Amino acid sequence: EISKKLGFVVPGIRIRDDVELEPSQYQIKIGEKIVADDIIYYDKILAIPAEGVTVELVGLKVTDPSFGVEAYWIEPALATDAKSKGYVTVDPTSVLITHLGQVLNNFAAELIGQDEVQDLLDNLEETHPSLVQSVVPKIVPLHQLTSILQNLLSESVPISDLQVILTELGSLNIQKMSNEDISEAIRPKLIPLLIQKLTKFKDTLPLITLAPDLEQMILSVVRQNPDEKMLLLDGNLAKQILQNLNEATEKLSREGKAIFLIVAPQIRRHVAHFIKSQLSAVNVLSFTELPENRSVEIVYTVGGTDPKSEVE
Repeated sequence: EISKKLGFVVPGIRIRDDVELEPSQYQIKIGEKIVADDIIYYDKILAIPAEGVTVELVGLKVTDPSFGVEAYWIEPALATDAKSKGYVTVDPTSVLITHLGQVLNNFAAELIGQDEVQDLLDNLEETHPSLVQSVVPKIVPLHQLTSILQNLLSESVPISDLQVILTELGSLNIQKMSNEDISEAIRPKLIPLLIQKLTKFKDTLPLITLAPDLEQMILSVVRQNPDEKMLLLDGNLAKQILQNLNEATEKLSREGKAIFLIVAPQIRRHVAHFIKSQLSAVNVLSFTELPENRSVEIVYTVGGTDPKSEVE
């Protein structure tokens, strides 16, 4: 299921779980690198409070490994009572699976290499031989295609529709484009897959936006530093923005909603680089990438005077 969402077969993941111990500590490894770990209680249930719930439970207070919100490991017999107080209860195995899925999503770019990309090309060539042969390696060599796919995966954009990706590559004049520029040009065709992965079709998309003044300031910074990949912001302002986004992320996560921050296309890449390392759950889209057939609602504004916003 995870491989289907990412668009390639996931290799090289190991989970070490001391199931005979209680509590059980687990580690998630990519190669030899530990990318996540936590503790799980197989004889208990994890209770996660819904938005606005402040009633404390009898149990072990922890931080949920997937969403970073306060939660409690409680005895199974207390699950019904926890639900009546506004908590969502999750069994231990589901806690581990959800955390694993999040980790794989966050580290997908490190899991795909040229061998995996070649396998994808071989599969596509069975049904679209002319397309594959006309693009790889004539227009894009394998190593460059791998880099482009890694760029997309680093922002959780699925690469499952390789036919669309190669078709787009074939239509671009990529000779003077960087791999980042190419990835950015391909994104609009793939974003519907990202939204489809995270939301139901009939659901209204909850959007976070930047207040006009803040967005104009970031636009100005990017224009003044056109060759700088990182977003150069004042330290205090950067901290406030991240704190504000974290509050919005926690609120939406508690409600089981995906997090989309919508910005101007000229600054999308810079804002994404700034945010993604700190708040991996935030999907930064440009307003030109929003599908026309989806209803949207602005639920949070960063940097404005709206009561929903905090950064001034």
